[in-house]
Amino acid sequence: MQRPTSWNTAGSIAGAVLGLAVGVSLAIGAVVGGRALGTAAGIGLAVAASLAVTVIPYVAASRTDHAAVLGQFLRRFMIGVNAGMNTVLAGVVLTPVIGVILGLVTLLAAVDAMALSPRYQRVLGWASWLMPMSWGATALGAAFCLVSLAAAGAILHRWSRARILRIVLDPTVGALVIHGGLIHGPTAFDMGNIVFVNPGYIDESSPDTTCDAVVAHETGHTLAVAAFGPAFGLFDLIYENLLGAGARDYGERIAESHANCPGRSTVPMWGLPESVLDCSPSLRA
Repeated sequence: MQRPTSWNTAGSIAGAVLGLAVGVSLAIGAVVGGRALGTAAGIGLAVAASLAVTVIPYVAASRTDHAAVLGQFLRRFMIGVNAGMNTVLAGVVLTPVIGVILGLVTLLAAVDAMALSPRYQRVLGWASWLMPMSWGATALGAAFCLVSLAAAGAILHRWSRARILRIVLDPTVGALVIHGGLIHGPTAFDMGNIVFVNPGYIDESSPDTTCDAVVAHETGHTLAVAAFGPAFGLFDLIYENLLGAGARDYGERIAESHANCPGRSTVPMWGLPESVLDCSPSLRA
């Protein structure tokens, strides 16, 4: 990671503060709209606001040097927006104290020393279960999980495509990791705090397709949902798959920093390139 300069620091702080202010404003608007139109409308407004305010920074960050002032500003801005929305929404749905705590936990992802800390990552990942901005992604993941469990336990249990090999809780980020099942992609994917792994993709002979590396990458997405919110994950999906960016996608490079396998491009948020994960064959989850 490039050594931060005073301008980088100023840009980071400005991005986080401005993002926090925007996030709080948007969340208040969603709460007011929800009270006037109903809970579902309020949730819809919050999601729409998150999408609208994240799209430009995400696109800009994808085309900007992540270590430069603008790159630092954009990343912190997106985190600040998510922190502000978590603070207000959790304050309304849960309690104001919990809202402030969750907002602070989210905002700390804007501090490099915190984002790189495995202890902080554990707190961020587990806290994501309580973050309103993470609920949509995690709820969809839970629905996928229930469908897979139902298929594995019904008449489809004889069908290898529906067989679940194992379900493990990764305590390092509070993510539920499902190996196999009716719903899984060609490789692996993350929905909030739930990860789906295709066992056929695991190949212990390749450093970046070992079980450790695959799960570490996907739980990097778990942390990204907690820090940046669901809109970030959606644009990651669009850029990676629909627009063909693949591993060069901004969100993918951030997630990959949690695994840091040799030869993979990263934005060093969850881990430094020097702290390369031991990709030797082993079972992390």
